[in-house]
Amino acid sequence: MQVQRAPLWILALVLGPLGAACERGGPSNPPSDPIIGPALVFDDVHVFDGADDLGTTDVVVRDGVITSIGHVELAGAGPEVEVIDGRGKTLLPGLIDGHVHVSSISQLDQAAAFGVTTVLDMFMDEITMRAIVRQQAKGKLPDAAELRSSGTLATAPGGHGTEYGVEIPTVASPDEAAAWVAERVERGVNYIKIVDDDGHAAAVEFGNLDLATIEALIAGAHAHERLAVVHVSDLAAAKRSLRAGADGLAHVWFDAPADDEVLALLAERHAFVIATAVVMQTACADPRVREVAADARLAALIDPRELGGLLEMLDANAGARPCTHALTTIGQLDAAGIDLIAGTDIPNFGLPIGLAMHVELSLLVDAGLSPIAALRAATRTPADRFRMLDRGRIEPGARADLILVEGDPLRDIAATRELVGVWKAGAAIDLATRRQEIAKAIAAAEARRSAPPPPGSESGLVSDFEVDLSTAYGLAWEPATDEVAGGTSSVELSRVAGGMLGSEGALLIRGEVAAGTRAWAGANFFPSVERATVNLSSKRWLRFGARGTPGTHAVLLFGSSPMPTMASFELADAREWTLVEIDLEAIRAPSSELTFVFIGATTPGPFELRIDDVRIE
Repeated sequence: MQVQRAPLWILALVLGPLGAACERGGPSNPPSDPIIGPALVFDDVHVFDGADDLGTTDVVVRDGVITSIGHVELAGAGPEVEVIDGRGKTLLPGLIDGHVHVSSISQLDQAAAFGVTTVLDMFMDEITMRAIVRQQAKGKLPDAAELRSSGTLATAPGGHGTEYGVEIPTVASPDEAAAWVAERVERGVNYIKIVDDDGHAAAVEFGNLDLATIEALIAGAHAHERLAVVHVSDLAAAKRSLRAGADGLAHVWFDAPADDEVLALLAERHAFVIATAVVMQTACADPRVREVAADARLAALIDPRELGGLLEMLDANAGARPCTHALTTIGQLDAAGIDLIAGTDIPNFGLPIGLAMHVELSLLVDAGLSPIAALRAATRTPADRFRMLDRGRIEPGARADLILVEGDPLRDIAATRELVGVWKAGAAIDLATRRQEIAKAIAAAEARRSAPPPPGSESGLVSDFEVDLSTAYGLAWEPATDEVAGGTSSVELSRVAGGMLGSEGALLIRGEVAAGTRAWAGANFFPSVERATVNLSSKRWLRFGARGTPGTHAVLLFGSSPMPTMASFELADAREWTLVEIDLEAIRAPSSELTFVFIGATTPGPFELRIDDVRIE
């Protein structure tokens, strides 16, 4: 399907003759003359306009804007009219993801390929934010979802948001709130994100803003005509933030179901809740997340390494926490008439942008929403509540952010996964090329999984350190720290005399792990001299001797997905050697496409670790 690209729509056009040609809110009168001149026509298509089911009709787009809805005469249409056959298909507004965390333009490209044409970021680097916004304004990102963002979040010293190893400006008192908000506004944020979370609902501990500071931040947001969206994870915080004047909650809380008090507060404030059901259910390894994510219709649009990372995370999360209140609470909110917004909180727990929205829609229906209510939560509701009145709807004068799907998602929400086409401001996203590229990536992954093991791996021995730090295959052991991610941990490797069971040598790993939740120091082994993936699926065990600083130490196995498989081992006595045995099959290690193995420390502080006789067998 080829669609002529139209120039990006400028909001001022809506205020001119084009926007005034038809009254908003319903189908226009059919034109008396045939369509002439450049136009995109969706012919005989079932239309969901973001709020209601319009049945089967025609939709005309010119210059990136919807110009009419209703029967059009196609006889005599010129060659510049592109007609899309809508029979058996449904046309929807482009989806809006109400909660993401963006770090790159490639994420925005991927979102659009899944029909998510606008994303609402809830905490990102402000330099990246401003760079993306500048490119958007110049029309340089035609295939990327449009970004709106809060920039940096407002949190207390030591609060949630400070644990990622990146320094951010915090708020220590009500007196600092006004200046903090003013700085965000000066940097171009669209709304203000505030954290009210001491961590107890997730069994962690954070510093937290006091009520007076939350109130001051919300007042500051409103003084600059910005929405105040508050992150909460527990019911008490939800109530506190609503009493403080929050416009909406960035998540549904998950420690308890809704009660009458919180429902009354939400109604009184006319506050919205961004559901983020998918991140809640991924955290507890809900099998429904895997079922939707692995749908072949979605898998055809995503790199297999990224999908594999999510599936591995679901395996890792199995049994970690129970699935209890989140979906129940979402159902309660819907029944009470509270505005719900679909959001995914990507990339937490390995959730891929774009794909995660289709999982979110399915879970909203499982929570009790009708399919049409779930679709409103991803179109009209976020557009209205975040003051984006040019999108999230199919009506004359609106921006032509559109998705076309096979079937009827108003009856079966799974039909959103059958994407026929995506248009951003009337210009088609090239799904065919993306599907071809993903098919090649899938084939390459299959080839890696069927490749022979690397030469030299037959005996199982990697290193005995009798002479130096060399290995039987691949590259010699090398130092590894979080410096590659901006961290400050340090490490040194050396061969020392005296290994396990009286052998002549061992690898000494000595270093210090800096404070932070994403800090590490240790040694890496690459089984390929090209640092490529290798197939060691015939191997079952990673074994090595270890002695050193008492406590927990880490083993990470990296494959082609961005998420490593993690294991740990305990050392009780620094003078005694311990045989470490890790069952690669039991931990679902990426043995068929292994890139490298890390052995070291992730606990802050100085450490010393000796390893010997490393084997993968």
